[in-house]
Amino acid sequence: MNAKKNYIYHIIAILVVGIWGLTFISTKVLIGYGLSPQEIFLLRFLMAYLGIWFISPRKLFADNWKDELWLLLGGITGGSVFLTENTALEITLATNVAFIVCTAPLLTTILSLLIYKREKATAALIGGSLLALVGVALVVYNGHFVLKISPLGDFLTLL
Repeated sequence: MNAKKNYIYHIIAILVVGIWGLTFISTKVLIGYGLSPQEIFLLRFLMAYLGIWFISPRKLFADNWKDELWLLLGGITGGSVFLTENTALEITLATNVAFIVCTAPLLTTILSLLIYKREKATAALIGGSLLALVGVALVVYNGHFVLKISPLGDFLTLL
């Protein structure tokens, strides 16, 4: 039974990754049809808010004001991330944005190694990270590597 549960979590993770990957393309298409990054952010926010109502129609707010302020801060910072990503998609290629965003686990590993001195980089960690990066590059660029560097768009994506 435990192994069966693990398969369900893997399927959910694959679905989330697939949907998340499609957001780059759909955002780029919406920008092409004339929507601004701010309008796309607002629409995504409203869809997420309505989705929360389906998941939890009765209990939506925090138990106290301190928790409510933490949620507000999280929403503002999270919204800023999506807004910069949408703006970056307006400026640069969707493949650049997707590739830079997919390097986040590798950058997190590097920062972890720099900050936490007790963490050691094993050969498996380095090899797995590089293999994952090459795999992401192969999927994102799909054999058509177009080098169009947009410093502002790429920097916004990195943020």
